[in-house]
Amino acid sequence: MEVRLRETGQVMAETQFRSWLKENNGPTYNKLTSEVAEILQVDIVLEGPQAQNLAWWQHSMRQGIEQGSEGKWYKKYIAGPTFETQQEQDDYIAVKTVEKNQQLFKEIQELTQGRLDNFSQTRNYSSILSLCTYANSSLPKFQKEGQYGVVIRDLTWAKLYEILADIEAGTRPVPNNFNEIEPELPTLTWID
Repeated sequence: MEVRLRETGQVMAETQFRSWLKENNGPTYNKLTSEVAEILQVDIVLEGPQAQNLAWWQHSMRQGIEQGSEGKWYKKYIAGPTFETQQEQDDYIAVKTVEKNQQLFKEIQELTQGRLDNFSQTRNYSSILSLCTYANSSLPKFQKEGQYGVVIRDLTWAKLYEILADIEAGTRPVPNNFNEIEPELPTLTWID
């Protein structure tokens, strides 16, 4: 909880206020109620609404306090971060775009790997790696499945890296998520 000293307008945490009272030989109190706040000549600062309608690179950030129409004080939030120049904002957005895309690409790669592993597990292989190790098996069934695993793994990663290269080159829009590109990856179906 925070309080606002009416005399100065200073805002401080309640623990800080208690220390301030003690240092200034002020009274002590058990619980800060509206009645106690009135006696101590402070306003209790209430939680205010978070900033709304944020761009993808923004977040709601605290910027002081403000008095509501009913006279109560509230924490004030704005869309942040804020910048002194347009160039600073553009540079920030560029950095955040790279970070966002790196995270998206990492997620897409992890989901692609999971997709291959899940497919392998439908025939009781622990992962695509395990499946591919059977490509040279002496047993025809395992050899056939292992060789198919190598083919489908290679085709999947080749297609994914082609998609990611197009995105990085700007010849294709950045997808919102893995679901937007998964249909372009090879179909995972066992050939019996």
